[in-house]
Amino acid sequence: MDFPRALKTASAIAAWGSVAFIAFATMSPIQARPHLSSQGIEHIGAFAVVGLLFGIAHPRRLPLVAAGIVLVAGGLEAAQHLTPDRHGKWVDFGMKVLGGGIGLSVAAAITISLELLAVRQKQRVKFKPFSDGV
Repeated sequence: MDFPRALKTASAIAAWGSVAFIAFATMSPIQARPHLSSQGIEHIGAFAVVGLLFGIAHPRRLPLVAAGIVLVAGGLEAAQHLTPDRHGKWVDFGMKVLGGGIGLSVAAAITISLELLAVRQKQRVKFKPFSDGV
């Protein structure tokens, strides 16, 4: 079983929008950056959302999506060295990758659960008491 096409399309659009927002927040001057929580929680949460959305959009390509998340996280941390007031850190990179992995894990768990549910529904046999099977 796979996710409905409309859900996959909406998830892909939302995922790319999330990546764009994260890139904007990452490259913005520190004063202009939105603050919701501690920096670690923000990194993990933002990339968990990205991982979940991309995992729903591309449930059969999770290793490729994981590689993409690592590349985006690394690219954003490296790009911070191009701005005078920002600097990338290995710990930030690790938190972003961890968040992406959490999101992908949730997407994979949802996919597997839906597939198991579909299999169980196909295997369900109606019980007919006092029937000779005909």
